[in-house]
Amino acid sequence: MTEKIQKALLIVIGLITVAVSLAHSGQPDYVIFTCFGAITTILGLCWSSFNKLLWRFPFMYHLHEIPNIRGNWKGECTEFIKNQANVDKSQSESLNIDQKFSSILINIPWSDQSQSKIEESVPYAVSGKDTKFFSFVANYSFTPKAGNPFLRKASVVILVKGDKPSKPKEISIIYSTVDGERTGLINCTRD
Repeated sequence: MTEKIQKALLIVIGLITVAVSLAHSGQPDYVIFTCFGAITTILGLCWSSFNKLLWRFPFMYHLHEIPNIRGNWKGECTEFIKNQANVDKSQSESLNIDQKFSSILINIPWSDQSQSKIEESVPYAVSGKDTKFFSFVANYSFTPKAGNPFLRKASVVILVKGDKPSKPKEISIIYSTVDGERTGLINCTRD
């Protein structure tokens, strides 16, 4: 569930609260509104704290089995650009993954001062027992050092390697824009 969907859901819950209050007494009822408002606020705060922080604790992994790949990584990337030779854009460059329970954002600064960003646009799925992997559709943007950003939809797979999937030391990120313009493979180790 993306953050936009979460915010929309809280607004819908608030509107339902107002509708129930109006249906109950024909006018906004302070007692009903306060109870539902408090419940909505508490649920919102619980979800927000779980989404941003609590899910990362090691003891929580047994409940959801989503690997924590959040943080800085060093990666070697090979990116293929349609109608061009293979371009090895980066050797051991640092990249950042901002992961919440419900979303993933990958920032890739290239050595030539350009930047790529992979932002999940459809909720990810986690699969696998022995080898975990994330699979999702993302908004891919490439911004050259001087120029306009290149924006495309992309399919992304993140393969989690190693024997400790809750906090892996190695991952591989495979991405391809839907139109086939750019395809890349990034092999990463924790920074």
